[in-house]
Amino acid sequence: EIMIVVAIIGLLAAVAIPDLMKTKKDAQETKCNNQLGTIAKTIIQWSLEKRKAPDAEVSLEDLEEYFNDGIPKCPAGGEYELATGKEKPTCNHKFLKERKKRGVKNDLDDIDTPRRKKPWWRFWG
Repeated sequence: EIMIVVAIIGLLAAVAIPDLMKTKKDAQETKCNNQLGTIAKTIIQWSLEKRKAPDAEVSLEDLEEYFNDGIPKCPAGGEYELATGKEKPTCNHKFLKERKKRGVKNDLDDIDTPRRKKPWWRFWG
């Protein structure tokens, strides 16, 4: 009886552990992508408040005062790279590159285009 119980537990562990690893990787991807979006929006705020040109060079140290918990770090160990205010921040970790290869849309693709909603009365005419 104990052998059967151990075998069932082993089988369940063999099925569950790969799913947990994939879930952890997906969570890291999502958090990294969200932080890139936050950094991009912070760059816009920084350039407006400091009256910098859109092509001015920016670093994470310039933005440090805007983050409550300090400069964000990639949850998977990558590093965020910034160049100018016009360019979107990137992460050098491999999963974002894999994500682009798979055709998954990056949240930063829409950051420059404001989304305008139509007033409710314009939907019918």
